[in-house]
Amino acid sequence: EGKKKRLLVTFHRMYIFTYLLYSYTEDEYYGGVFGRRYRRKKKKEVIRPPKHPNVYDFQFYPAKLKALLQKEMNIWKDACEKKEQELEEKQKQREERQKEREAAAERGEEVEPEEISEDEPESDEPFVGLNKKEQEEKEKLITRGFGNWTKKDFTAFTKACEYYGRNEYDDIARDVGTKTPQEVKQYSKVFWKKIKDLADSKKIISNIEKGEKRIARVEAMISALEEKVASCSDPRNDLEIVYTYSKKAPAYQPEEDRFLLHKTVEVGYGNWEALKNEVRLDIQLRFNWFLKSRTADDLARRVDALIHLIEKENAAKKKKEGNGKRGNGRTASKRQPPRKKRRT
Repeated sequence: EGKKKRLLVTFHRMYIFTYLLYSYTEDEYYGGVFGRRYRRKKKKEVIRPPKHPNVYDFQFYPAKLKALLQKEMNIWKDACEKKEQELEEKQKQREERQKEREAAAERGEEVEPEEISEDEPESDEPFVGLNKKEQEEKEKLITRGFGNWTKKDFTAFTKACEYYGRNEYDDIARDVGTKTPQEVKQYSKVFWKKIKDLADSKKIISNIEKGEKRIARVEAMISALEEKVASCSDPRNDLEIVYTYSKKAPAYQPEEDRFLLHKTVEVGYGNWEALKNEVRLDIQLRFNWFLKSRTADDLARRVDALIHLIEKENAAKKKKEGNGKRGNGRTASKRQPPRKKRRT
């Protein structure tokens, strides 16, 4: 008997566990805890709402379209309220008739059953609250916006404008991925015309202008570098660099600096991994472990510092030509190395 009881208890527990596993819901649990036994049902709309597109500020729909959509929604809300009032009135009439039949049945009178009339079925067609002229105008205004531009496309567009500049449509279209250069150009014209309509327009404009300043700065550095290297027939050996005085021993030798500037022009500014590969493959630097141990970021920082020296040299020359004064600085070439040597 003891075994039978234990088996029955085990079977009962397994049954409860299986029931809870397949029928448990959070709504029912919290409904029981807080005194609500049934799940709340979403209120069904009496009239199907009008069909509207999703209108975002970055899609640049005409302002008149928003007014028409709002007008149609207000008409729909009024129609829903009117319909609900009619249904409530019908329900009250049914309840009154039901009370009259119950009272007649208590008095012993014969009561005929009420014919149940079904409500009108809901139409599948969306609600149209505008007249024909306004509806045609709404359809035209919808075509004037950029409804096929998503938030992801817009974010990629603004980031690409920061990185490439606002007029580089091919590069921007490549970053966006879902638009052609012609579509990007068309969107860009409206974007810059109506950018103040965006909620965060100041931040977007500031970021793009900062990016364009960085681009202009890089282009100026590349121009100065190419002009300096082109001024020598053999930049690897004859390029002159004007160094500024420093108390610290120089980390790079002049021949190393000349090599970095010469190869940067060949591989292109910004291709630092390619420049590092050129250092590794150059036969004259096969025993230069200092330069070979530099990372791509180290080489980038050194090239930027050398370009800064070139720009200072050009500025000093312009100043000298303008006021006739002699420029300061010393020229370090192959025949004139820095005074201090690098520690080894």
